[in-house]
Amino acid sequence: MPSLQPTNLTAQSLYRGRGNPPSAHPITSISNCFPGLEFDFRVIWKNVFVGIEVHEAFNYVIDVNDPAIAAQGVEPAMRILDVDGDAMQVDVVGPDPAGNQRVLGDNNLEWTNALARIVQQHSGNTVRCRFVTEGAAPISADLTIRDFFKDGQLDPAVIPAGTLTQGLCSPWQADYRECGCYYWAASRPDFVNAEPDGGGTKGHNWMLKDRTDANKALTDNQVTWDRIGAADQISYEDLYQAWEEHLKFIIGGNDQS
Repeated sequence: MPSLQPTNLTAQSLYRGRGNPPSAHPITSISNCFPGLEFDFRVIWKNVFVGIEVHEAFNYVIDVNDPAIAAQGVEPAMRILDVDGDAMQVDVVGPDPAGNQRVLGDNNLEWTNALARIVQQHSGNTVRCRFVTEGAAPISADLTIRDFFKDGQLDPAVIPAGTLTQGLCSPWQADYRECGCYYWAASRPDFVNAEPDGGGTKGHNWMLKDRTDANKALTDNQVTWDRIGAADQISYEDLYQAWEEHLKFIIGGNDQS
């Protein structure tokens, strides 16, 4: 099987700090940037424009810290429509309940893809951007793309040590809680203590604090977070501080004490 050869600059970097495991190297990291993994590359994108800060995952302006940019009309809570002609958000088209194709709304594109060409071709240079506030006409402003790279690596003068890991959470507890019930591949059960119930199945969501209360049992098509009150859910803090009290052995599909 041929090996994958990444072309982005960080993946080409061959430097490995002493004591770092192979998984800490960008070329070996799994294809996700969210907290709980090796590093969080979203902190790069949030500061990609000099003078403003954007949300790390959505195309919203969080802060404007350059008076010259504010003078161009850029304000917090604006959305970025496009950068140098490349769309940062697009219309989502699909069938409505009647089966007719129509615009269902708009959605932002991931920075890692939407800004790839911009960073490659315009780092250190000024580009024309368009911003919009709901209910108002778009405005145009000229912003500089921050130059993060030096000699094929992240420039430590721009990205200080610890920047990529400062927002990481405790990996197994956070992903353990989040990854389940129709979201990603889970390393835990979703539905336990399941029993037949009038032609269906009834049981408990695994993330309930009290999985012995029959009144909190739900049918299998109801076991989602919105069916569980916040006070009834095992929280991140519960897992950090006392996971062994909340997580039991599952034997034959049933929660055991």
